[in-house]
Amino acid sequence: NIILVTFVNSKRADYGYTWAAHIRRLNLTNYLVGAMDGDALKKLSARAIPTFDMESGLTTADYGWGTKNFRQLGLRKTELIITLLRAGADPVLTDADALITRDPTPFIMRTQPEAQILVTSDHLMSTTAGGADELETPERAVASAWNIGYMYLRHDVLHAMLHWQAECVEHPNLWDQNLFKD
Repeated sequence: NIILVTFVNSKRADYGYTWAAHIRRLNLTNYLVGAMDGDALKKLSARAIPTFDMESGLTTADYGWGTKNFRQLGLRKTELIITLLRAGADPVLTDADALITRDPTPFIMRTQPEAQILVTSDHLMSTTAGGADELETPERAVASAWNIGYMYLRHDVLHAMLHWQAECVEHPNLWDQNLFKD
């Protein structure tokens, strides 16, 4: 059920091209790139990138960090996640500038059945002695920001994601990333 997903607007379509090129280089076919506007849909489709129309209703201009549009982008992310979970998918959702350089499926499968949600953190030093194939030690990394620019969600976490979405709606001036951690 694992599907690799990102999304772009027309101003960032080149991010989608690069992201998809990395996936294709790995010979993976379980991926989609969401188009946040009609122009992005046309651009991605013209390059035969598996895409879908997110109908975001947001500006096609650049999203400055912390702006109202940036915060609305977080709400669109929750909508995408909930749609995928309701379809029974286990998404690996990344920001378009968070490239996938190897198939994450073997790593995810090693964490099953315990791991329902996996996210990276902004902890800038190793929390384990075992190398790159281990999870961060939660007790050491918990104080760092959780970077939801790369996340895995198992389909049975729908209730938690609905709660996160409700928090994003209730607190439109707060960052979705912080609300996710909370």
